[in-house]
Amino acid sequence: MVEALVIIAWRNDVGAYMLDSIPSDIEIDEQNLMNLYNLHRFRDTQANFQFITTQDFRIASFYSGGYNSPYVGKPNYAVAAILAPGEKPDDYEKPLRKICNNLLIRLEDAEFDMYFHDMYKLLRDNKFDEIKIDRKKGAGPKPKEIETTTSISEKIKKTEEKDLFDDLLATVSDEEVPDDLKFDEEAFRKSVKENADPFGSNASTSGSQNAIGTAESAPADPFAGASPVDKIKQVEKKTPKLMSPKVKISTSKLVNDLKKLEERMPNKPSSEDPEKIIKYLERKVNVFEKMLSLVSKIAGQLQNKERELDQKNELISKLLLLLS
Repeated sequence: MVEALVIIAWRNDVGAYMLDSIPSDIEIDEQNLMNLYNLHRFRDTQANFQFITTQDFRIASFYSGGYNSPYVGKPNYAVAAILAPGEKPDDYEKPLRKICNNLLIRLEDAEFDMYFHDMYKLLRDNKFDEIKIDRKKGAGPKPKEIETTTSISEKIKKTEEKDLFDDLLATVSDEEVPDDLKFDEEAFRKSVKENADPFGSNASTSGSQNAIGTAESAPADPFAGASPVDKIKQVEKKTPKLMSPKVKISTSKLVNDLKKLEERMPNKPSSEDPEKIIKYLERKVNVFEKMLSLVSKIAGQLQNKERELDQKNELISKLLLLLS
């Protein structure tokens, strides 16, 4: 049985977050959302199924795929089911894939809420055969065969340490920057020409009319008479300080940290004593969770670095325009 159905989205400024859920009052820890999302994107950005077990929930999730990969419905979302105790996550891969497609192609529909509830009821009542995939609205191209990973431990264990840093870089580089965060150079140039030019190249001296027809003077050029070097210095002063990641990331540091965690991996007990086996598995899961947490933090630092580079590029564009 399914206790909740959740749509997970991504934004560069906040990371993974819950876009919608049934019931609406369900709460999932932000770190668990990030862990799940990063697990989906751990190796590549194609559509894939994963599940995690947290202190409060067992969550089965289907990721729709990245912008540059074959995707299901709409890129860069995940649809997750919170399962009741005793449920097998693998049983939900196929229905979640269909529901992922059907929900994402209807996100902007007026009747989305009603359809969302219908999908939840079918999943909750185990009526998987009644869930039909809908491609009539032009869903994304059919993804390649989907690789199913049955546990976090298998995912991390199968990945070589030397590949982890490159995977994280790929995670960040694949993310499409939203339109409202992109620097529009053409619009910037137009704005400079239409308004008082802060660089002094087009500042008007003849006066203009305000909204009620009263003559008023054009704003004074703050850089009038300044040399190009002085103009650049003034622009730098007016530009907000760039963000810097709290921790410098290096391949060697990442590998060393993971090696230290690997060294702490407990050895499997030789006896078949159930109590000892349970303790062994608990310790092993604890190590894997720490490894995944480390990877999630590094991914967040890389995303901060990406935003810093965006700000630098914007400053460079302004300076180039000033000197042109």
